[in-house]
Amino acid sequence: MSDVKREEAELKIGAVLLAEWDPLDVRTQPDHANEYLPYAHEIYGLLIRGGSDVQVGRLLHQIEREQMHHPEADSRDLSAVLRTLRALEKTI
Repeated sequence: MSDVKREEAELKIGAVLLAEWDPLDVRTQPDHANEYLPYAHEIYGLLIRGGSDVQVGRLLHQIEREQMHHPEADSRDLSAVLRTLRALEKTI
């Protein structure tokens, strides 16, 4: 896959994370539109390698816990964001 397509896919993944995951609750703040782009690369890598929903969910929970210091988010249901990421995966 070309770098341009990868970058486009990561931008779309970042938008999904902002719209549907958003553990920092920043989606309504315009200056935080790219807040989750650093994590989109990791998610993209998992999707491209055929990572399971469990693996993607674990990664999101790990990010919440270890990088965002929100361990309480571990119990959140990620099924909606996983469905959207899977739909997006079909286009990349």
